[in-house]
Amino acid sequence: MDLTPSYNAGLPKKVITDESQWLNYTTLVHPSEPNISITVEVASGSIPDGMELQIEAKPYVGMSKSRQGMPTGKIRVSNRPRVLIDNISTCYTGSGRNEGHQLIFSFIITDYSKVRSGISTIYVQYTITQ
Repeated sequence: MDLTPSYNAGLPKKVITDESQWLNYTTLVHPSEPNISITVEVASGSIPDGMELQIEAKPYVGMSKSRQGMPTGKIRVSNRPRVLIDNISTCYTGSGRNEGHQLIFSFIITDYSKVRSGISTIYVQYTITQ
């Protein structure tokens, strides 16, 4: 991430985004069982001070005719699991780029005075639950 300071007062918060990741999954759900959801959380590492991490899953893209889940919108990622995709039934999203759900990660600088130079590693975990 390259953070270039802004010298103009009143400008909106700086947002750094990455849209290169795709989420793929395969599920098998019996009709009498409840649908599945996918949660996301920080598994290890920590979000740097003065910043917030948000993630958004875009609607399903691909050739499958089954019932993929519905994205829940932009959510703030923390150490607590939050539902990213809900209402998944039996499906196969495909694999790799341009199939499944495109993920948009956004780092938002909330307080420039707390941002420090250095390297931070954050591992994000996705969990399929029923």
